[in-house]
Amino acid sequence: MYTFTTYLVFFAIIYVSFIPKIEAATKDFTYHRPSDWYLDHAACGEQLANERQSPINLDYFQSEFSSLSPLHFNYIASNKAFNVTYKGDGSGVEIVNPGEFMVSGANLASDYILQQFHMHTPSEHHKSNEETVMELHLVHSNSNISDGWVSHPKGIVVFGIMFKEGAENIFMKDFLAKIENLNISATNETSGNSTKYHLAFPHMSGLFPDDASTTFYTYPGSLTTPPCYESVTWFVADTYQTISTEQLSAIERLHASSNNNRPIQPPNNRMIRRSFDDNRTASPTSSPTSTGNNAPSVSSAFSVTANSVSVCFLLITYWMFE
Repeated sequence: MYTFTTYLVFFAIIYVSFIPKIEAATKDFTYHRPSDWYLDHAACGEQLANERQSPINLDYFQSEFSSLSPLHFNYIASNKAFNVTYKGDGSGVEIVNPGEFMVSGANLASDYILQQFHMHTPSEHHKSNEETVMELHLVHSNSNISDGWVSHPKGIVVFGIMFKEGAENIFMKDFLAKIENLNISATNETSGNSTKYHLAFPHMSGLFPDDASTTFYTYPGSLTTPPCYESVTWFVADTYQTISTEQLSAIERLHASSNNNRPIQPPNNRMIRRSFDDNRTASPTSSPTSTGNNAPSVSSAFSVTANSVSVCFLLITYWMFE
């Protein structure tokens, strides 16, 4: 007959096997336990009071109106074709010859050059404590910094567009048509286990909300994936874009994982500004946004569940031998 100790050892083996671990993936991280990213990437932080990590919750009533000049995207309605590279690992789309597409304005000290764009499903930022089905990030580098812009405090501007399900998006329609026909029309090169496809995209039009240049939130933050450098000036459009259910399903199939969004990070008393003031009134049923560091993380939620399972197993095992 098995002893009580034998069962405890058996339980311990099973318990450990169910704990998600950080794995050495192609992008050097996974979304299993993003709260543990700091173990391999120190800049990802430990939710300390002086950190300014992203994403965060954006709330009209917990932001400050600021009279900012409009953002100027010289590609916001561009119908000019451009060349990109794409890897089917969820890392996004890189501009082959950066320098043509730029953003300026909104009190930015210099022009910023579009380097790449990528999607997160569901959205990373929340608005009034609610996520949307997808968020697209347009990543720009400081035109005055040639090397090291990824980690420079003023090195990056990211413009985020949040999507809700609705009408078909014309940019996404043509984007997906190109990606889904890779095996037919694209030239490619293979390095290791990753294939890089070279594509010509027909246009950028249809991507931005109509008021994207003038109606946005902005705040100082970080990259939302390792190495999590706090080098980003964030802009997030207040107006949602739409994407059809079919388009969303197609984009989710492109990702390396089913969910690729980092959990909300503490705002830590950062100034969150908005470029618009439309005299909204607070909803009496809306819940306040947490501004402290006590919001439960993914790993803490898992720990509670795991501990509950541990207690149950121990009680059952003990009962078996009574």
